[in-house]
Amino acid sequence: MKQMGIAVHTFHDVYNGVPPLYLEGGRAGTFCFLYSFAEQQALWEMIINASDNTSDKGLNVNLYGNWWTTQLNDSQRKSFGSVAWMKCPSRRTTSAVIVGGTDQPGPLSDYAVVAYTIDRTIAAGKTTSSNNPTNWWYYSWNRSQYNSQSPNLYFRGPILLANIEGSDRSKWTSANAFSSWIDGTSNQVIIGEKHIPSNAIGVCEIRAGTTADKVFTSDCSYLTTDGGRWGALMRRISRFSDLPGILTNSPKDKSEGRNSAPDCRPNDGYGFGSYHPGICNFLIGDGSVHSFPNTTADDILFMLSDVRDGGVVSLP
Repeated sequence: MKQMGIAVHTFHDVYNGVPPLYLEGGRAGTFCFLYSFAEQQALWEMIINASDNTSDKGLNVNLYGNWWTTQLNDSQRKSFGSVAWMKCPSRRTTSAVIVGGTDQPGPLSDYAVVAYTIDRTIAAGKTTSSNNPTNWWYYSWNRSQYNSQSPNLYFRGPILLANIEGSDRSKWTSANAFSSWIDGTSNQVIIGEKHIPSNAIGVCEIRAGTTADKVFTSDCSYLTTDGGRWGALMRRISRFSDLPGILTNSPKDKSEGRNSAPDCRPNDGYGFGSYHPGICNFLIGDGSVHSFPNTTADDILFMLSDVRDGGVVSLP
């Protein structure tokens, strides 16, 4: 994680902003933007040329499209799963990639970006599925809806969707910078170890139809967010009163988190957790890595995730 922290700060020096969460569904996500700043320039060059047709060069890494299935060979696909800083040694040490088969494809990771959304009461009046900011997974891929919901108000996490010039996805800029983290870089968590149950390692199962997807319980690709995998790239920390806890106590915790219902979408499952006994590691905005006890109060994580709540809290 320390290498990620160095890459984030180097990216900021070059682009005057933090790496984007991603461009939109099916396009490059945060960790892709770190490649060239963390000794993975070859992978970044594959991302730059990623497209599903000759006219679309907007970092299109749709894992069901032409880029992953035909433009890359088997060795290249596996190289995306061999990035050492995307894996925690306590969980896995070998190449981690799903090339094909019944599970959804793509390289795997043990980390997720912190996504923070405001309290339900602030979003009063936004009640339908098409305009309710509480449905953060919906806005994570629907750019027009995301833009219409005033991201700076509803989404207060450290990393946001990129700004895009018109419809040209290749012309992007960062939506925020360290200067927008009003609480300061030392009071901000940006990336954490994501909870993947021990029986779900190497499994990316997304259930279709009326049954909810399992984005918080499966081991899915970190490249982007598409096909229902909102929780693969990012995990939510939110003050919503009806959500379960943020940190899991054990990798053996069931996929449903503290909820007994089978609906494992982001509002029902745990977000972060590790295979380290009793702790979960987070990357802090200043580039340091801090171990949080699994018993850390949710209120502390709320304050460390909101970039402008004005709260200052000591790291546990």
